[in-house]
Amino acid sequence: MATPPSQARVLLPLIQTSHYQYYQVLALAKALQLRGAAVRILICDSTLDGCELKNSRRRDRDPCLTCRHNARDLVGLFGLDVVLLSDLITDTQTPRLREYAANLASEYPPEHEYKGVEIIRMTNESVVRHYYGSVPSTGSPDLRSVRERYLYSALVGVDVAENQHREWAPTALMNDMAVYADWAPYTQYFAQRGIPYNLVSMAPFDLSAVMLNYEELYSGTERFERWRSTRETRPLGEIEQRELNAFVAERFSAGGGFEQTLEWFGGDARHLLSQIDRSKRNVFLFSNLTWDVGINYDGALYEDVIAWVLDSVRVLAEHPGTHLYVKTHPEESYGSAHSERGVEAAIREHFGELPSNVTIIPPELKIRPYDLFQFIDLGVVYNSTIGLEMMLKDIPVVVAGKAPYGGHGLSTEPRTTAEYADVLRGRVEPARADPRLIELYAYFYFIKSQIPWRLTKQVYFDDFSGFAFDRLDDLLPGKDPYLDHLCRCILEPERTVVEAWT
Repeated sequence: MATPPSQARVLLPLIQTSHYQYYQVLALAKALQLRGAAVRILICDSTLDGCELKNSRRRDRDPCLTCRHNARDLVGLFGLDVVLLSDLITDTQTPRLREYAANLASEYPPEHEYKGVEIIRMTNESVVRHYYGSVPSTGSPDLRSVRERYLYSALVGVDVAENQHREWAPTALMNDMAVYADWAPYTQYFAQRGIPYNLVSMAPFDLSAVMLNYEELYSGTERFERWRSTRETRPLGEIEQRELNAFVAERFSAGGGFEQTLEWFGGDARHLLSQIDRSKRNVFLFSNLTWDVGINYDGALYEDVIAWVLDSVRVLAEHPGTHLYVKTHPEESYGSAHSERGVEAAIREHFGELPSNVTIIPPELKIRPYDLFQFIDLGVVYNSTIGLEMMLKDIPVVVAGKAPYGGHGLSTEPRTTAEYADVLRGRVEPARADPRLIELYAYFYFIKSQIPWRLTKQVYFDDFSGFAFDRLDDLLPGKDPYLDHLCRCILEPERTVVEAWT
């Protein structure tokens, strides 16, 4: 039975307050409070040794300065219950947890559970993020030190989660982050106890929208089927078809919202395209960022992106009738989060001289992936959205990781690396789905999963110069239908279909 909003207790492990999104999250938390929920905010207060901000590129003497200032002078203005991690970790706990982290960093087993929460994986993800993919070799004193810092953060997080579960008994959690040693302890601890963690994240296709619990799209087909059950007709209606067509046309011509802002594309593709031999079978692999978390799913064929790419090159290296094009992710070279060691470097280190039937398409060429579609006989992705875009253009796709469109019979999803190799080599015909089902899922994913957001000027790349509402009353029920819907999804999930916001 759903918890009435008046009895709901929403825990928000905000942890850090340096990113502009914390304004957005706190505004949503205030809206939940105005609907009758009790809301509690957790703030780090310089307690964690390792966090997303304390990475290898930061040279600040005091990396906690911005967080500490905002937590002290701004968070309190929202009138929410604020609890500091430093008030929840006792003087006797600290030395015990530090010793625990030091011993684990020394042994560093492949897995380790602390109070039922597996903490090595979240530590590994934090470490890879810390070094932006260029992790030192095992045995490095610096690597051991960094691991110890993130292990300590993970242990603190689990202890705080246990404390809040016992002392405050939240009925739901909400935040804009759920990964790394900063936030994953709360995600995992409460998930094991059946308490939902509501992840409100930036929407990649609409700068003024949010996505709610996008990770559910990777874990099964329920979200799509729930939305589908609310529809009067199975295929797209005329208006919906026009919406999808307009979205696809803009995306294929100008790119998505964040891609335009980052200026990833716009290069001249004519020289590369003139070299593509249409008489061969051309396989195009679109790789992910090597350090990005959230791509190493349980049940994926490979342990990480690098292992996947290297095996794909190996599989096709001795098949001259097939040419493999590896298009590396634009953010490996551009932006503040560029990789220190990307896919291209890993391929060249492993193989030395590239096989004659392998071509790398680096970000520096700024080639739009859509310009390549006419040459693709098989698209290969780990979990990328571009897989769905290729299928919209009748290009067969094989998924080596776990994609949001997986499990619906749209793409080929091998169960073993041997099956994957057979598809790459052309020994097994890839799946081809009903175009109407592909379009229906594309409409669901690209348009309906993006919930409009009106509380700030935009969500993605918001420079935050103030809220887009004038009075606190503007957050009350009935003022903003999209905010009402988002709050219902968090407070009454059993009664709400996330994508049914119109």
